Amino acid sequence: MKKTNSRLLLSVLAAASLTLGLAACEKEGPAERAGKSIDETLGTKKEPETLGEKAAETGEAIGQKVEDAGEKIQDSADKK
Repeated sequence: MKKTNSRLLLSVLAAASLTLGLAACEKEGPAERAGKSIDETLGTKKEPETLGEKAAETGEAIGQKVEDAGEKIQDSADKK
């Protein structure tokens, strides 16, 4: 009888553990919700390479604008 009771107890504990484990997996935590929110804000998930290329292009454009502004300042200083 002891073997039957211990097997039953182990079975009940195993079933309870699996049930609790599966129930815990369904809930989203704050990190998952934040990630989904970011994805929705961006519209689509973008590849890191694409984002890197965009950052490089933006950096080059900013650099060009700074150079243009510097030239205008220099031209203004030369005229005075």
